[in-house]
Amino acid sequence: MLDGQTAHNKIYLTPEGDRYFHADSWNGGLSDSYRLREGDIAFLKNADAVHTTVFTPALPDLLRLKKEHSFLLAADFNEERSFSAWEEMLPFLDIFFISGEDAILPCMKELSRKYDTVLVATLAERGSIAYHHGNTFRAEAVPVKKVVDTTGCGDSYQAGFVASYCQSADIERAMRKGSLLAAKTLSHVGGF
Repeated sequence: MLDGQTAHNKIYLTPEGDRYFHADSWNGGLSDSYRLREGDIAFLKNADAVHTTVFTPALPDLLRLKKEHSFLLAADFNEERSFSAWEEMLPFLDIFFISGEDAILPCMKELSRKYDTVLVATLAERGSIAYHHGNTFRAEAVPVKKVVDTTGCGDSYQAGFVASYCQSADIERAMRKGSLLAAKTLSHVGGF
């Protein structure tokens, strides 16, 4: 527990359930300067997997811990399109996630040949695509009767992927699990 304002985001929905934001939607509060404390570090030393956003101020601490301990490290790059930033991080990541589009897929495939990282792009209703050692993996989106709210869909996909991948190291299976959880999230208001 820390004194201060909790981070929050004002999310708006279209009638079709797609989320959007205004320029002043995000308030980072305490998360904008958050660093790991002793209790956090002690907990993470025994973790099987750690998932974070690439924008967290705690990233240097997580990278240091990753070098010292054997947990799987996954990071959400969201819509970050700086390929040089990707290359700085890929040597340290086991799984790279990004909200994708066709234009970045060739670069992802090429980078998968250079690094041991599993690179995953979510493609909304077109499913997801992953690259590992130059190999391509695809998963269809799980159909839903009605999209209610897209908030948290990518987060749910990533949670399902990481949990499944930790258990099986099977990329295709992890993609299917991620798609199933994303579909559940699409079916109700709110992220989880």
